[in-house]
Amino acid sequence: MRTPFLFFTVAALALGCGPGLDPALGDCTTRKAGTVLIGTGDSEFTPFPGGGVPLNFGSQGGEHIWLGLSCQNLGPKVIAHIKITDVATGIEISQHGLAVAVDLEYDGKGSDLGYGIFGYLDLNQAVRDPGAAGSGGATAGGGGAGAGGGAAPTVPNDLRGRKIKVEVDVTDDCKKPAIHTEALTSIAMF
Repeated sequence: MRTPFLFFTVAALALGCGPGLDPALGDCTTRKAGTVLIGTGDSEFTPFPGGGVPLNFGSQGGEHIWLGLSCQNLGPKVIAHIKITDVATGIEISQHGLAVAVDLEYDGKGSDLGYGIFGYLDLNQAVRDPGAAGSGGATAGGGGAGAGGGAAPTVPNDLRGRKIKVEVDVTDDCKKPAIHTEALTSIAMF
């Protein structure tokens, strides 16, 4: 009876073994310049889709989008400083100073991937306009409090359809300067 147990144990271990560590990483003194691409994905890295990223609601009432990274010559662990901004108003809608530690996985094709990264949104009621529609709103893109005496810009309660800019600064243990990259996407309408 031990043979089936041993067989299934070895099979389970073999399935969990991916391509291993990225052979291009090497020693910090010999690494090439790093690159980073931002995308999405809760269980695998995917470039941002044309229809935008879905808004997810947590069990405690929070909102987030899934983020992913595709890195080259960085890792295997990185720190990502994330900023998400509503394009129409310029208002930061992510938790200010959001930084996450990410364990990258080598894909066997030259990239180290991270996914399942929470892009937490933190829209306090002071910047939200409950009466504005998801695609704009009366004050979206308006001037600040000092611009002609108008009200400060707000972001509508319903973020669906809003264009967002996702920025990330990524560093690893090699202590290189952070690599900055950004991408535009939108909050999906569904």
